[in-house]
Amino acid sequence: MAANILLTAGVVFLTVCRFAQSQSESGAWGYSPREGLEPPKWQDNFPACGRSRQSPINIDSLTVIEDTELDSVKFIDYDEYPPDHQWVVENNGHTVKISANFPCPPQLHGGSLHAKYQFMQIHFHWAHDDYKGSEHHLDGRKYPLEMHLVHRRRNRTPKEISEDAIGLAVVAVFFELGNSPNRHLTPITEALKHVEKAGTIVNLTLQDFTLKSVLPQVPDFFRYNGSLTTPPCDATVQWTVMRQPIRVSHQQLLAFRALRAPLPAGSDNNNSIPIYITDNFRPVQDLAGRTVYRYRSSDAPARLTGPSLFLLLISLTAWVAGQK
Repeated sequence: MAANILLTAGVVFLTVCRFAQSQSESGAWGYSPREGLEPPKWQDNFPACGRSRQSPINIDSLTVIEDTELDSVKFIDYDEYPPDHQWVVENNGHTVKISANFPCPPQLHGGSLHAKYQFMQIHFHWAHDDYKGSEHHLDGRKYPLEMHLVHRRRNRTPKEISEDAIGLAVVAVFFELGNSPNRHLTPITEALKHVEKAGTIVNLTLQDFTLKSVLPQVPDFFRYNGSLTTPPCDATVQWTVMRQPIRVSHQQLLAFRALRAPLPAGSDNNNSIPIYITDNFRPVQDLAGRTVYRYRSSDAPARLTGPSLFLLLISLTAWVAGQK
C-alpha cells in the first residue's frame, strides 16, 4: 500500500442499505438511460434543471470580462489536517465524495465572493477515456478530470441555502493528462480502492493530504453565477473556475473508472456484470446572457481577450498595410 495512505485499525466500512434501490424510480437520475433519467430528461423530475442560470458552461476567453476589481480568493486553513488525518471517502454511485470533520472547517472568502463560505466536500467528474470528462469547457477544450470543492454559506440552514442565489460557492479545478502520477492526488486515488462498490463509505487516514495540495499554483480564475450540476440543479452557486490545470496520469484516471455504479433493481449481486461510473458529467448549458468574469494575478501571463484582441488585430493589419 502506498506510504501516503494508511487504513486505521478501526476502519469502518459502511454500506448504505437502501442504496441499491432502482435508479429508474421517480426522483432518480443518472447520466445514461440504464441509470435512470439522463441529463436532458432531468427536468422531468427536477424542474430547476430546465430553467435558466444552469451549469456547467463553456468559458469563451474571447468574451470574458477581465474585472480589475476582482481580487484573489482566500483559501483559509486549506493547509490544515483534520483530526488524526481522518477523511470520509464515499462512493455514492454517481461520483466519489471526500469530506472530513474539521474542528474549524477551512473557509473560502475574498475574490469578490459575497460572504464567507465553509468547506463541505470534494467530488470529481470523469469519462471512460482520457479526452473528456470535465464538466466545464475552456474555449471548447475538455479535460479528462474536474474536481469540485463545495462550500456552503456560513450561518445558513440547508433550506436557506437552497433558496439563496449565493448559498454555495464551488471551486472547480481542471486536470490535464501528464506522463507521471501527480503525487498530491495519489492519496485520493489510493483511497478509491476501498470504495469501489457503490454505496460504500470508508473512514481513512490520508496521511499527507490537504486541500491546498490539490490547488493550482497560479490563482487565476473565472467567475460566474450558476447552479448545481446535478439534480436538483438549484441555481444557488457562485462558481470559481481555476484557470490553471493540474496534472493527472492515465493510471490515476483508471482508479476513478474502477468505481462501480449500483446495479439495476432485481439484479443478482453475485452474478451480474459490474457497471462502472463513467461519463458522469453534465453537458454544457446555455450561458443565457450571463457574464463570465476573469481574475488574472501578476503571476499569470497576460492573455488578450475580447476588445483588446480586436484592437491588436486592427493595429497589426494597419502595420502590415503600411509595409507594402
